[in-house]
Amino acid sequence: MNANTNQPGIRLGFIPLTDCAPLVIAQEKGWFRKHGLAVELVREPKRVLDRLLVEGHREEAKTLETSVRQFADKFRNEHGLEIDFDDSAARRLVERAQAERMTMAELCSHLFKDYQFGLSLIEKNTGQKKFVLNRSRSDVNSKRAERCRNSARH
Repeated sequence: MNANTNQPGIRLGFIPLTDCAPLVIAQEKGWFRKHGLAVELVREPKRVLDRLLVEGHREEAKTLETSVRQFADKFRNEHGLEIDFDDSAARRLVERAQAERMTMAELCSHLFKDYQFGLSLIEKNTGQKKFVLNRSRSDVNSKRAERCRNSARH
């Protein structure tokens, strides 16, 4: 919707070759506007779409990274044990969530299911309450989860 005219907004992509002339002429002569259309011509839409996809991927990664920290906070509140994902672990979890099209909450609850039991044993024996997880720890849990999924299929 065009805010100035309350007309429906349409984006038309074009590649600057001679067959785009009707679109460009209609825009220049005001023919779209005359018929109640607010048209925006987008030159080389593939390039624009590729850029938008990259930007969206980055924004999704930022959101997922925040969700990693939220999972750690939730884990601490529920179990009284602190897990801290270092940057490499957080990046790996983001990669996994994006590749598997999962939310971070789904991925972490799957990968770290029952994790509190092992950490509680360590705490009971050593008094340690804070655990830093790095990328290799995330990968180990990923492989373990994959083996579980595969054995459940058979």
